[in-house]
Amino acid sequence: MVYPVEIRTDNLLIRELTLDDHARFLQLSSDSDVVRYLAFGPTSDAEAQGMINFAIRSADLQARTEYVLAIDSRSTGYLIGSCGLATALDAPVSAEVFFVFRKDAWGNGYGSEALRSLIDFSFDHLNFRRVYGQAHPDNTYSIATMKRVGMLYEGVGENPLADAGDTQNGVRYSVLNRDN
Repeated sequence: MVYPVEIRTDNLLIRELTLDDHARFLQLSSDSDVVRYLAFGPTSDAEAQGMINFAIRSADLQARTEYVLAIDSRSTGYLIGSCGLATALDAPVSAEVFFVFRKDAWGNGYGSEALRSLIDFSFDHLNFRRVYGQAHPDNTYSIATMKRVGMLYEGVGENPLADAGDTQNGVRYSVLNRDN
């Protein structure tokens, strides 16, 4: 188990979510443009708090399967996004990666920077063999970000918007550990 997670890149600090993140996390998770292609949202105040509470609880588990993390801008110190990894206890060699940013952080290359660092963290510290990401087929920016960091098209996967009634399949991209 790796706790607490703290990953520093040139522009970002990726760290554990805390209760102090509530206001900025709510701004992120309640923005319909930001969560348009996600399986949740927009969230209420209580739902955002529940997501933070889940992240805090999951960080304390001995067999940690969820890494729900905050992304801070190193220049401002403010939360600008969230990212993480999810794996299953019955499939501990593979992890799904996810990332989302506030609108005011879009277009700065932060998605690629965060995704690259999560992939490295997955392979170097968690010993995963494979990292994959899923996106709605219309989410061209997330798909481009996955391609930019070297993830390859794997095929169709679960639809991230299935709860919203969208019947299109999602697309899946993955990368294998360079040491395997």
